[in-house]
Amino acid sequence: MWLRIALKNYRSIESAEVELAPFTVLVGPNGSGKTNFVDALVLSSELGRDAASAVQRRGGLGAIRRWGVGDADALRVRVRASESKEELDSRYGEQSFSMVPEEGGRWRFLDETFEVVSPEHKALLATRQGGEVTQQDAFLRFSHLPPTTSMMLIAKQLSPSKFIDVHRLRLDLAEMTVPQPPGEARQLQENGSNIASVLGRLRGQDRRAFDFVLMSMRRLIPGLEDISVEEAGGFLVLRFSQRQPSGVAQFAAANMSEGALRALGIIVAAQTLSSVSSEDEPDSPTQMLIVEEPEVAIHPGAAALLFEVLKLASQRGSVLVTTHSPELLDAAQDEEILVCGYRNGTTRIGPLSKAQREVVREGLLSLSELARSEPLRIEGEEPESLDPRELT
Repeated sequence: MWLRIALKNYRSIESAEVELAPFTVLVGPNGSGKTNFVDALVLSSELGRDAASAVQRRGGLGAIRRWGVGDADALRVRVRASESKEELDSRYGEQSFSMVPEEGGRWRFLDETFEVVSPEHKALLATRQGGEVTQQDAFLRFSHLPPTTSMMLIAKQLSPSKFIDVHRLRLDLAEMTVPQPPGEARQLQENGSNIASVLGRLRGQDRRAFDFVLMSMRRLIPGLEDISVEEAGGFLVLRFSQRQPSGVAQFAAANMSEGALRALGIIVAAQTLSSVSSEDEPDSPTQMLIVEEPEVAIHPGAAALLFEVLKLASQRGSVLVTTHSPELLDAAQDEEILVCGYRNGTTRIGPLSKAQREVVREGLLSLSELARSEPLRIEGEEPESLDPRELT
């Protein structure tokens, strides 16, 4: 799945339009706006559940609309999805929306559009201006909406396969290590708090997926024999078995290292993404997994394995990774890299500059070596130069 994302007035992003490959790496320094870009994608997905709560969790519209713009300047997001880069202009599904403030700290949707386009026809089209909705092909059977209710709430229920389900991973190690109530969820929650249930389901119902998780973890943890899920007092507990000189010892999840737990969470999230089959669930949304800084608390060799696992998952869904690690860039093709920069209070996002791509393609430097030698640049931007007066 290829995506084209257009943003305007979203936090530090004044304006941006970029394309995301099935596997995309977003790089840039701290504070450059990577998380703001990621959050816009997450918000676009959350509108299909509860738009008012999604905005409120972010502190209201004033916290996500670009600071300093006029009251009439809307926050705008457009997400277009297609099965290939070549078809982004001819065969795609697109969701767009804009929001504006109102008096008293309130806000409302200014407009929304949902459409599915192919060379043969345009179908499932709905457009909203304020509260009034116009639709074709009787796709959305209503004509008026409250000001903070997204028409995606209804559209996603009627045609879920036309939407993107964005899943951001923000693992909470404390939640992963405590006893967890059993559940039937197929996908790991954002904080990892249902990892025991997900692993237990994989072990019992999808042994191939579980074996992949176990094999990957064995490459990271010396002597790892097994990862099991045990029931105690109606709760589920993760246990690790590891070879010791005197035999095989068992450890609770709380006794494993931070890096091992983070790696397990990322691998499980990636494998559950890639285990969703369009044949098994033909009406399910396209899934997108976002992992921010997978290298945190993990040694470089393990981080490289995680990149490998995430790239494999991108064959069945979309994966976006943010990173500060130059070493991990070598796992991505140069066309899969987006660069995020920050100048004069504004975030800029774009593809890696052509000149730097040529350096890599000609074998003069690897991407990691290039990133160490100079800042990665966005196509069309000149390198920053020092003002001599700043040196005095």
